[in-house]
Order: sequence, then structure tokens, then C-alpha cells
Amino acid sequence: MKLLLIVMAAFGGVLSITYDSDVFDKLDIQRIVESNVKRREAFNCLMDRGPCEKYQHIKEKCPEMVKTDCVKCSPSQKVKYQELMKKLELEHNAEYREIIAKFRS
Repeated sequence: MKLLLIVMAAFGGVLSITYDSDVFDKLDIQRIVESNVKRREAFNCLMDRGPCEKYQHIKEKCPEMVKTDCVKCSPSQKVKYQELMKKLELEHNAEYREIIAKFRS
């Protein structure tokens, strides 16, 4: 019985480790991806090619999210992440490949 409680507590603790919902859940990914200017600014920030003033929160979370395929994400965050990655892969493939190469290597 004690072992079961320990396992449940450990499992519950792992599940509770998600990305900051205030930042990621409220982020309008669609607006960023659809705007060439905003997408380029965010991309340059991620790739260390430009300033990150507006996108620092993305730069702090994105590398781990891409590297682990969003393993720490809540279900809603995972859906948002998958939609973003699919959209980048289909519509902005060169940027998608650079992000994958940088953070999954």
C-alpha cells in the first residue's frame, strides 16, 4: 500500500510539471506565424540572430519543447505545440528545419 501511494505521488508530481500556462496558453501563436514580420522576429530570436525583447518567453521555453516534443506540456499545450509545428513544417519549411536542427541535435 505504501508503495502504491509513493508511485501515485511521484506520478502526480511528474504530471504537474508543465510550462507556464500564463505565458504559453495565452500566446497567440497563429498571429505570430501568419505575420511575416512577427514570425521573422521570433525566429531570429530563437536562432540567436536578433533581439528577443518581445519573444524572450518563447526563447526560454521553445528549445526544451522542441527537444522533448513537448513532453512537459499539458494536453492543451501539446495540441497548440503540434499545430504550430505542423504549420511551420508545411508553410515555412526552411525555418522549421532550422529549428529542428538546432534544438533536436
